[in-house]
Formats: sequence, structure tokens, C-alpha cells
Amino acid sequence: MHIEFVEAPAALARLKTLHLSIAPGADGASSVTVTGAPSSATIRYFAADDGRRAAVPAVDAGISVAAWQLPSIVEAALHKLHCPEAFAMPKSTWRNVTDVVAVALKNNRKWMAVDAALGVELNTADALVIHPSEHHLLRDLVQAMLLHGDSPSQGLVVCATSGLLAIDISPPGSVTFSVASESAADQIRALCCHLKQAID
Repeated sequence: MHIEFVEAPAALARLKTLHLSIAPGADGASSVTVTGAPSSATIRYFAADDGRRAAVPAVDAGISVAAWQLPSIVEAALHKLHCPEAFAMPKSTWRNVTDVVAVALKNNRKWMAVDAALGVELNTADALVIHPSEHHLLRDLVQAMLLHGDSPSQGLVVCATSGLLAIDISPPGSVTFSVASESAADQIRALCCHLKQAID
């Protein structure tokens, strides 16, 4: 597994050229949106109560799904929209992420390789480059983060370097997709319905 990081300023500058904007929030956690696209759309999924934690309140319009389905929706969206490369950036610092997922991913070899490579990046929001071969790792990371995290500052933003898709992952159970077109939004809605039907 080839592990590559892009320093946060360079990653943010590249994303800005793709009309993807990452802004700090009042709670210390960044959020991401698609800007400059007249037909852009936003879809938010909330974790329903799965017996382990209280349901996340729908502070605005959102679609309720089982908590454990959210990581698969993230992975499937990257596949469905044919994203050859993405940046995964912590909403605060990598240290906040690693502290939350350490126990859950202690036997995940790919994550342990990333954890070992973090080094000086631990206190930064440098971007981890994600290719299709790492989509399973991203799914596992999102699963651990949503299960064990309790604050948005322990989350991630994932941005396709094509500019088509941005994903805001906020523990304990919110995933928001910002897409550059309504047709891309329809594809995400369709794959979510497909996943739910396949499980049901």
C-alpha cells in the first residue's frame, strides 16, 4: 500500500480550484461544500438508533438510515461516481481521529500502516490521498469513527479531486454529500435505496 499525504495548504488550494470549500466551524470542526456549481445538491443521512446510542437529531432535512449502513454508502458513492482519487482530511487534526479509532482498527493492517506513517502529520489536517484500492480502508475508518466518536471534531471530510463529490462525515452519526450536479445526487439516492433493499 502506497501512503501519500498532501500538506493541508496545498490540498486546500487544489480543492478551491475545483469549487470545493472547506471552512472551520464554531465547534472546531471543519465542514465542506461544493461551491460555484449552479446545479449542486446536498444530501444528508442520519444514523437511526441501532440500540447502541441515541438517534442523531435531524437538525435539518435528512434521511434516516441504520448507523451501520453509513460507511457502505460512503464507499459506494465513491465507486458509483467513478472517483479515481480523493483527499481525506480530518475535521480538526489526525490525532483526534487516531485516538477514536485506535482500538477498533488495531488489527486492520492497512490502517496500522497509515497510522505508522502519520508521524508529524498527527497534529495537522494534511490530506491522505485515497485511491480505489483504499476505498475498503476508508469504509472501515468511517465505521470506527461513527461507532466510537462523539463529536464532529473527530470526523473527516472526503473530497474527490475531480470536484464532483465532497463528503462530510461527522460523528456520532451524520454523513452529508455535496455533489456538483443533481444527476450525481440522484445516483447517490438510488444506490442508498439499493443498499437498503438488498439488506431488507
